[in-house]
Amino acid sequence: MASWQKEIQKAACREKDLEGFNAFMEALVDLLGRFQGETFIIKGDSREFNLFCSPMDFLFVLQKVTKKRGYAGASSLIFFVNQSVPSIKLCLKVYDLYDMIKSERAMPFEEEIKEGFFLSLLEALRGIEGSFPDKELLTKVFLRSLGKT
Repeated sequence: MASWQKEIQKAACREKDLEGFNAFMEALVDLLGRFQGETFIIKGDSREFNLFCSPMDFLFVLQKVTKKRGYAGASSLIFFVNQSVPSIKLCLKVYDLYDMIKSERAMPFEEEIKEGFFLSLLEALRGIEGSFPDKELLTKVFLRSLGKT
């Protein structure tokens, strides 16, 4: 196979990966819309910050999911309000929240809600044809969050 043919083949694979990832991001935005009003635990990415905060500082209520026309991963915003101090608000792009979920820094607080959330995410992952780079990792994270590993 000529080198240009290999490059075309690689590009086609990357395109399929991107389509799978975009489909998952669409599913995540739709799922978050169903969980409005639920409490999420959202931890910062600084270990030192997390040590000096009480557990209540990390509880945020999912207030609103805005989805504009076009690709959900680029045009959706997720609004959270701190449960104990309502003046503290978070506005996250869906990709940022995805990254926090993947690194287990964001998840529903209540166990039964958490279970439903991660089961729905697993179902969305399984419904996506093909693969994308994080698909296997996400499956492991979701199963671990459900206590099934």
